[in-house]
Amino acid sequence: MKVIVVTGASSGIGYQMASYLGQKGHHVYGISRSKLHDKFVKSIQADVTELEQLKTAYQDIYDLEGRVDVVINNAGMGISGAIEDTTTEDANYLMNVNFMGVFHSTKAALPFLRKNGGKIINISSVAGRLAIPFQAFYSSSKAAINAFSEA
Repeated sequence: MKVIVVTGASSGIGYQMASYLGQKGHHVYGISRSKLHDKFVKSIQADVTELEQLKTAYQDIYDLEGRVDVVINNAGMGISGAIEDTTTEDANYLMNVNFMGVFHSTKAALPFLRKNGGKIINISSVAGRLAIPFQAFYSSSKAAINAFSEA
């Protein structure tokens, strides 16, 4: 069985993925800002916008398990509306969660993944390839994830 880390595991797709993988017998760690309540997933509270929190989280997982096999970067959020109605603070926060969160998680996990040839899975959206009206920042953040993943 694999040691799998899922960011954004407290709800939605992240929660469903983490729970499913845990039910299949994998050792799953869910990283999210809020505590995860699932008997198949070990909860680690950390914010993907904070690199140091993620470094600590991955070190803790490695110390417990001796390896990290798979990282699923899933944490994300969305805001809707016209560009002129979106504050700079909201746009920056979305980009920090959606794109920089992938960067932070990847950067924090790589030293451990390299030891055993682990894998990284970055969750994006069709919006990263085909922008959605009134979702300029969400679409841009997902396009950035796609480019980051391909680079």
